[in-house]
Amino acid sequence: MLNLIEDYVDDILVRSTHHSLAIENNTLKLDEIISIFLHHTITGKTSVRKFYEVDNHRIAFHSLIDILNQEFNLSTILNTNSILLDRLHHERGKFKSQDNAIVGSYFRTSSPSETPILMHK
Repeated sequence: MLNLIEDYVDDILVRSTHHSLAIENNTLKLDEIISIFLHHTITGKTSVRKFYEVDNHRIAFHSLIDILNQEFNLSTILNTNSILLDRLHHERGKFKSQDNAIVGSYFRTSSPSETPILMHK
């Protein structure tokens, strides 16, 4: 495994989680995410769902760091998806079954029927 500086890893985790959740329309602020990750404290009006979204990112991130020197394949992607959606969605670890969109974006994403084909390429 790479020898990564803990503060650097924490910074990447916090920032990447903040941006990823913003794409998903999660309204947690950067300082609230820092509070959850680094201080293990949930702020006043943070819902359980929002907490799980943040905590799942932490678990997935560390899982990916643990396997950096292993082969990256479709199973890795589906396992990471399963971690990210744990306690949040019943279809975790599977390809999407519904169309999706990214808030504020205007490009077309792949359809549910296209996704498995594209992922196997």
